[in-house]
Amino acid sequence: MPKIFNNKIFFYGLLMELFFLLLVFIEFPLRKIFSDYSISPRHAVILLYLFFIFVGLLLFYFLIYKATLKDKKALKENFKIVIFFFILFQITLLILPPIGSSDTYNYIFSAKILTHYQQNPFLTAPINFPNDQLINLIQKKSINESLVYGPLWLIISAFPTILANGTVFFGVLFFKLLAILFNIGTCFFVFKIIKQIKPDYKYLGTMLYAFNPLILFEVANNGHNDIAMMFFVILSIFVWLKKKYYLSLILLICAVLIKLVSILLLPIFILITLNEIVGLNKKIKFFINSAIIFCAIAALIYGAIPDMFSGINRQFETISLAYASFLPLILIAITKGANIILIKKISYAVFIILYAVILGFIFFNKKSGISNLVKYYFAAFLLYFLTANFSFMQWYFLWMLPFVIILERYKISMLITTFALISYSFFVYLFSYLFLILGAAYYFIYKKLSRQNR
Repeated sequence: MPKIFNNKIFFYGLLMELFFLLLVFIEFPLRKIFSDYSISPRHAVILLYLFFIFVGLLLFYFLIYKATLKDKKALKENFKIVIFFFILFQITLLILPPIGSSDTYNYIFSAKILTHYQQNPFLTAPINFPNDQLINLIQKKSINESLVYGPLWLIISAFPTILANGTVFFGVLFFKLLAILFNIGTCFFVFKIIKQIKPDYKYLGTMLYAFNPLILFEVANNGHNDIAMMFFVILSIFVWLKKKYYLSLILLICAVLIKLVSILLLPIFILITLNEIVGLNKKIKFFINSAIIFCAIAALIYGAIPDMFSGINRQFETISLAYASFLPLILIAITKGANIILIKKISYAVFIILYAVILGFIFFNKKSGISNLVKYYFAAFLLYFLTANFSFMQWYFLWMLPFVIILERYKISMLITTFALISYSFFVYLFSYLFLILGAAYYFIYKKLSRQNR
């Protein structure tokens, strides 16, 4: 038997590939049997099958992680195997129609409004084109919504739409391929960042990213543009390490121009960078120049597309009780949903106060360094997740996973991945949140006890 077949990482990787293949080739026959053709499966048997697939993927991801921890030196020799499976998994999922999200169809439709119908997707909703073949593939709520993403995403999404030439199959294929390319780029820069700040951890950290089943599923299967946003965030961090602060700022603004939520990172970026720069004059110069850069880009974009926030504003006005984050759910449970508007105001107020506390802590404690930059990026997104998100989706965890992997937080990475995949297959959010909180409590208690026993 060839030596490679005795390699645990290779063996577990093969088993993960088997589960991905089962997802590709068994999911559609199940849909046919149970007549469930909705993009998000509804039949209990199909949901149970997805649960089986996700548990299998999580199991072998965990086994790969354990095998690597036991022999970290061997990972360097197996790094080519890691990259091979990283590419193989994504190619496998590339041919699978999106499961659980119609976002890819939304991307195509929005870009098509610009490229085919020559209208402004920030003002024009899909409902204006009732005869388009995509109208039955996008979410019902999206039919009446104009574009909810930034202008940079519209520019990027125009290319695969033009290449598809009106064909839905190729449109989905090209968008998923685009997401895969962004994912490969993100993985590469995660490796480069870790290589610079924690050289001994570079192979293990990259493996944790490359084999992560949530990232693979949401990127290569559903093609979410969250990975495009995170590509620019991670690239910004890499450039920041090179002390090219202005270029890093521009790249972070690019992330904002894809999804507005990444604007939460900008104040943290400014404060950490100011703490990093030595000398009052240099600090003032950086702050003024950063403000000029941001205002110039904002003025340029807003001047060209004055109505670009219309769809985004409507999205923030949307309240979905089924997809609210943890604090709103608790408030809804306590008040029995008596006053949703008040619940939303309280949730936003809590978020703003706690976010201000984070910024104040960075400012007064003079926190600096790459670890603090990444840590507070993670904290900002986590805070938003728990307090002010009224449209919670599992793929939003793509925002946080690269950060915890860079920070070498293995258990948190495993916890997030498990929570997201379990909640995805059953949509039992309250149970999943409880699982997340208990898991986090266990992690911190275990960590404290471990320190006491040393």
